[in-house]
Amino acid sequence: MLAKLRPRLTYANVMATVAVFLALGGGSYAAISITGKNVKDSSLTGKDIKNSSLTTSDVKNSSLLASDFKLGQLPAGARGAQGPAGPQGLRGQDGQDGFGVLEYPTHVDVLATGNNEELDAICPSGTFPTGGAAAAIDDTTGDDVGDRVIQSQFLVFDSSGRPAGYGADFNNSTGSDVDTQVEGFCANADQVPVTPAASQHTLHR
Repeated sequence: MLAKLRPRLTYANVMATVAVFLALGGGSYAAISITGKNVKDSSLTGKDIKNSSLTTSDVKNSSLLASDFKLGQLPAGARGAQGPAGPQGLRGQDGQDGFGVLEYPTHVDVLATGNNEELDAICPSGTFPTGGAAAAIDDTTGDDVGDRVIQSQFLVFDSSGRPAGYGADFNNSTGSDVDTQVEGFCANADQVPVTPAASQHTLHR
């Protein structure tokens, strides 16, 4: 058998057969033999991977993080349940006393027609004026004549320049006696500013 084949074996036949084996098996060998162990760590870059060539099967489940996505790519999740209340905070500092005392002193009079006067409602000790009001009523008819009789309203000050009460000036030219009244609104305070003398309406006693 060998004797019959040998005359037909030539160098060309042998080289052709070897070339066929290399063509068929060489590429397959290369594809099978190159693994992750043959690639240096951190040597591959995005340029080495064909665009759109990786699929979900190439990514390990639960391996990607939110930081791996662009801002806005991931939808917002549902609002979570409200957490438990935190511990009570430390006690704050005690504040200053507010309006612990409120007083409403009044001063009333009957002003005869053709006369004028100043009425002052003086705040009790330890309180200071925050405002006030004045009124004028016809003693005969009971009509409000404040717009004709009340000339001005103002805070009054003591000799040290501190506010002491609320006052009003009256001038009765109605032809009838008028009931006049001034009421002050007074409250306690820790600090009371002194008003310059030029803007004071001095208390008359």
